[in-house]
Amino acid sequence: MHAALIGAKEMGFTIVSISLSLVAVFIPIFFMPGVIGLLFHEFAVVVSLSILVSAVVSLTLVPMLASRFLNTQDAHTTVDGQASSLHGVSRWFEYLFGRLQAGYTWALDIALHHRFFVLGMAFATFALTVYLYNVIPKGFFPEEDIGQIQVSTESTEDTSSSAMLAMQDKVAALFVASPYLTHVTSVATGGNTGRMFLVLKPREQRPKMAQVLDSLRKTARTVPGISVYLRPVQNLQLGGRPSKSRYQYTLQSVSPRCIK
Repeated sequence: MHAALIGAKEMGFTIVSISLSLVAVFIPIFFMPGVIGLLFHEFAVVVSLSILVSAVVSLTLVPMLASRFLNTQDAHTTVDGQASSLHGVSRWFEYLFGRLQAGYTWALDIALHHRFFVLGMAFATFALTVYLYNVIPKGFFPEEDIGQIQVSTESTEDTSSSAMLAMQDKVAALFVASPYLTHVTSVATGGNTGRMFLVLKPREQRPKMAQVLDSLRKTARTVPGISVYLRPVQNLQLGGRPSKSRYQYTLQSVSPRCIK
């Protein structure tokens, strides 16, 4: 017990300083606005709480367990020849760690004896990374497939409400006949615009979302005089305004007084 208290005092300042330094890195993410803050806020909270809990455990539970399970009467020799005071299951962990350390030493010796080969593999890995970076598809967010599609319809400005409703009904009828959909909701918002909401069949009963969108777009083009915009519903929505596309660009200033 006395040795555990002394060890905890010697390591206390180091544990506290390192833990606070790690938590300080995530403090700006707590208050970060926008999409980046939305994505990483939960991650920063979980990591910070894990670090703090780990620090508390290191200062309380670990010294207490060391005072109960470690004793000078239960010493044995490890792989590197040093004496270690372990008890029970801890011996197995120490043995596995020693074997892992011996394996790492063996692999390091081989790497040092074949330095040019290892260096060549490093350059080959770097070249492969550059190649994969160029060929792998990239995007802002991966498109999710949750089985729902939002549709915006629009016609020319001189289109009457009755004509717009008739054209939208034709599009809705074509969507109802699609083998990929289970439900279609059509609403004429007035004037020359309208909206629809489509519910797709389960994934195992239809193609991928991209193929479904292509099929519905081709079907909607058969109705003249109306433009149909399809957008798959996503769990993470950017912006709160209704839009005909997946992305919105909003320009604003820090203060409304700066806008002229």
